[in-house]
Amino acid sequence: MTETSPAAGTVPVETTVLRVFAEVLGRDAVAGEDDFVELGGTSLSAAIAVSKLEGALGVEIPLRLLMEDTRIGAFAERVGALTD
Repeated sequence: MTETSPAAGTVPVETTVLRVFAEVLGRDAVAGEDDFVELGGTSLSAAIAVSKLEGALGVEIPLRLLMEDTRIGAFAERVGALTD
């Protein structure tokens, strides 16, 4: 029996995004449903997180992707689309 799995690439990207946001925000962990701004995210921490993610994932990520929807999971999905 096979389990339904997320689209290829989604899990590693989401895991990386969650790890980087937790690190940048100084938290033990964050979840996909968490809101970056509500967790204390600022424009500076957003720029730092995006820069770290670009290095980790090897893609250019427009900062506006995070500002358009500050839910971390939604951002991870958008970033995942860039890596396809």
